[in-house]
Amino acid sequence: MNNKRIFAIMIFCFAVVNGCKFVGADLKEIHPREGVVVLQGRCWSETMTIMDTGKTLVVVDTFGSYPLAEKALTHMNDIFNKPVSHVINTHHHWDHTFGNQVFKNAAIIGHKFCFEDMKKEYSDPANRLKVFKEVRDLMEKDEQPGRDSLLQISEGFVLTLPTLLVDDEYTIKVGDLTFKLYHVPGLHTRSNLTIYVPELGLVFTRINFYQKYFPTLEAGVDMNKLIHSLDDILSYKKPVKFIMPPHGDPLPNPDLTIPAAYFKRLWKVVKEAKKQGKSMTEAEEMFKNDTEWAKRTEKFSSAHQANLTILWRETNN
Repeated sequence: MNNKRIFAIMIFCFAVVNGCKFVGADLKEIHPREGVVVLQGRCWSETMTIMDTGKTLVVVDTFGSYPLAEKALTHMNDIFNKPVSHVINTHHHWDHTFGNQVFKNAAIIGHKFCFEDMKKEYSDPANRLKVFKEVRDLMEKDEQPGRDSLLQISEGFVLTLPTLLVDDEYTIKVGDLTFKLYHVPGLHTRSNLTIYVPELGLVFTRINFYQKYFPTLEAGVDMNKLIHSLDDILSYKKPVKFIMPPHGDPLPNPDLTIPAAYFKRLWKVVKEAKKQGKSMTEAEEMFKNDTEWAKRTEKFSSAHQANLTILWRETNN
């Protein structure tokens, strides 16, 4: 059997097992749960998730291209034949918000920093063009598809900002579903929202919260907010069925107790070390006193050290 045939069979089997299919050349369609469709673009596997609430649809993220968002809207109309009442932007970056204009009749929800940072970074057409050129160059380096048409989407583009702004935490009931939104900065941008849909067991967050990876932090993290979001989700005592990352496929059956316990342990150690006037190196030794955690972090030592460094810098004495 030749390699091309083997590859075709592998792709077919992957699609069947994961409940996905391809929609034209631009989109992959994934069905993680009944009433939930993930549309995935070709460039860095960016996602748009559509959830059926009974009477209307709720969309999470809108791609970085309004023509692609228009294709997605046409396709979801074919599947559901229901209006989109709400859109949620997980953060302000263009590849998750530049399709917003297609849903201008819906309530577009985002953190207040999402509004501010979109306006600051993308209001000027020259800035947008600069962003597109930088991304096109990166796509060429990574050999990502779609790079030749990236700059063409500037024609007809209208910057469409969130219209319903949230702060630390926000809960909204839409039809049969509940959407809990937690502001968790330091997981990519200062505008990041973690989204939990308890009825579906879906958590929209970063891919590194899945147990096969390692939970990582970035500058500006607020550990109170991060730990509260995880504790609150776990307090429902409902099984989390999927992590829904902004890029890539849904990740099944995650164990959020692992990142919650890790971050609690690390933060406790950092605060105690600072209180005792110890150094960051001594804080790491304190962390390793728990041999179980020392063993767990050994495989991801560089990521763990980066987390410790960020927390050390961000935590006051």
